[in-house]
Amino acid sequence: MGVLGTLIWDRIYLPGPREGFVEGWGGISYSLEALAVSLPANWTVEPILKLGSDLADEALAYLDTIPKLGTGRSVSVSPGPNSRVELRYHDRARRTERISGDIPRWDLADLQPNLEGLDALYLNFITGREMSLESARGIRDCFGGPIYADLHTLFAGISPKGFRFLRELPDLDRWLKAFDAIQMNEDEFGLTAPAGTDPWNRAEGHLGSGLRLIVVTLGSRGSGYIAEPGFSANPLTWRSSTGPFKIVGGGLRGTVPTPKENDSGDPTGCG
Repeated sequence: MGVLGTLIWDRIYLPGPREGFVEGWGGISYSLEALAVSLPANWTVEPILKLGSDLADEALAYLDTIPKLGTGRSVSVSPGPNSRVELRYHDRARRTERISGDIPRWDLADLQPNLEGLDALYLNFITGREMSLESARGIRDCFGGPIYADLHTLFAGISPKGFRFLRELPDLDRWLKAFDAIQMNEDEFGLTAPAGTDPWNRAEGHLGSGLRLIVVTLGSRGSGYIAEPGFSANPLTWRSSTGPFKIVGGGLRGTVPTPKENDSGDPTGCG
């Protein structure tokens, strides 16, 4: 499985009475570590990354600690500074983010050699600058395996001082049709429908022409999803952890609750 995103150096100010901050690798690191322990034994994870030269040695050493990673042929070093993010939590679910650094985007010509030999591709838009819409649609045209994308910061603008802010995604329909499955959070999902309307009622209309599954993370309430009819019969055998899909209208819809409430630890990367 190819995993494309950005390795971020995080500085995190946690909520509550604790003072100070913690630092460490974030961004695509959460996806790499989760997939390394959850994929079946016969799969490997192939990171597709560009690293900033200032933190490249530390990043490569960190990647060496993750089991099941592939050869590293798709990891390159760029001359500019690595991406860094400062996160300040207001509560367990809400935070402000300030980003710095400038990793060059992938273009289709760079990406195509890195797609060879992959069975599936996972894209996580950590900075929102990983690739252009045209490159994403180019992958759709040249890659035969399934593509799952966390749209995340595609919905985020960046202020002159580097603060992220939520905004509508330009060319939304064209972005959605570039992937087989997409993921976003509840706030981002709300921007896929006109103000004052229920995005779930609109979600079914986004399915088709390639897009088969929409997943929405709901914080402590778990996740919701809507899929094309027959999606559970996909050869990759996508499954719901709560049992069969529920048919709603012309689509398949349901929820997956969190196993339990947990108020301890760092919530970053939990969805």
